Amino acid sequence: MNLRQSMAAERLKLAIRLLESRYTPFTRTLAIDDRRLKVARSFWWDDTLPALFAKEIEPYWQALSRRTFQTVLDIGAATGQFTLSVCVRIPTATVVAFEPSRRQAELLRRNVGMNGFSSRVRIEHLALWNRTDDMIFRSNGSISALRDAGDHLTGLPFAERVRAEPLDAWKRRTATDRVDLVKMDIEGAEIEALEGAVDLLRDDRPELLVQAYHIRNGERTFAACQSRLSRLGYTCSEIGLGSGLLHAVPATTGAASRRIPGV
Repeated sequence: MNLRQSMAAERLKLAIRLLESRYTPFTRTLAIDDRRLKVARSFWWDDTLPALFAKEIEPYWQALSRRTFQTVLDIGAATGQFTLSVCVRIPTATVVAFEPSRRQAELLRRNVGMNGFSSRVRIEHLALWNRTDDMIFRSNGSISALRDAGDHLTGLPFAERVRAEPLDAWKRRTATDRVDLVKMDIEGAEIEALEGAVDLLRDDRPELLVQAYHIRNGERTFAACQSRLSRLGYTCSEIGLGSGLLHAVPATTGAASRRIPGV
């Protein structure tokens, strides 16, 4: 197969995957507290299982220490389970959900809309990095990563080109107000994403939840993320022994034992 044929095949595969995400009839009911939500799922994979929510989303809520989150960034939103949980558990919050994968972003859009949260959620089809660039984003089912983000997911078979931008540049461009909470799960790109968010972290002092168990150059990204945040005046801790979930609060705030009401 020559280069032209290969590119045509990639475009066809992407078109099929986008159509499937837009029209798949498969749904599941996801219970968050006393709210039952309807979520779409792919024909080829299922990341809507309640057990996955308990394993991947609940630890974020167990870690949070501050009450007043008005603007929440869900970076690496995938199909939106954390975004949906914010909408349920913090009724006054708005969410900006970043998802580079067009297929995942379509499922995210459907899940937000089906549950009446469209007015509270803004979806950004954008990758976050330490510079503005067009980059290769690879995926397979619910797993996806920027090609330049590490050595752990380089064999993912589906590729698309995505726009990448520093979080600071995005905040200036969109004139977004103060950010209160940042959740980040971006498969190894968290180091560069934090490097591109220095102004936001210094000015807004949001609380952060960063999945930093990903492997870069043979090591977890946890230490590199912790070092960068510590230099910016954050106190960092790991939630769960060896989990790689980094919880960071401004040093002046402290990790008080307050919790979101109802969580």
